[in-house]
Amino acid sequence: MPNKASIGKRLREQREALGLTQDTLAARLGKSRNTIGAWERGEQYPSAAFMAQAPEWGFDMIYLLTGRRAIEAIRELTADEAALLDTYRGATDDGKALARSVLGMAQKPGAKARG
Repeated sequence: MPNKASIGKRLREQREALGLTQDTLAARLGKSRNTIGAWERGEQYPSAAFMAQAPEWGFDMIYLLTGRRAIEAIRELTADEAALLDTYRGATDDGKALARSVLGMAQKPGAKARG
């Protein structure tokens, strides 16, 4: 699991780069400024609501969670992985949920779930 402090540091970095204040981000999410501050200080993980909406506001979620820019991760995809990702992106919400479910069941025994 990613370190809360490193996620918080990258969250603040991205928020500031996007020109957003803690108050603005809090208002968008219906959260308090103190909650955003707790995320940025590494006291709490950001909420699922934030994770779902943040890409629409310009946040790079791969960077936020891993410290690697999205473009770096994309370069490492095999052709099969890229094709699966393209198919997933074009799927309906129900199709995406089904894909996640099937892949979860197909995971190797003992492997840690990603994401």
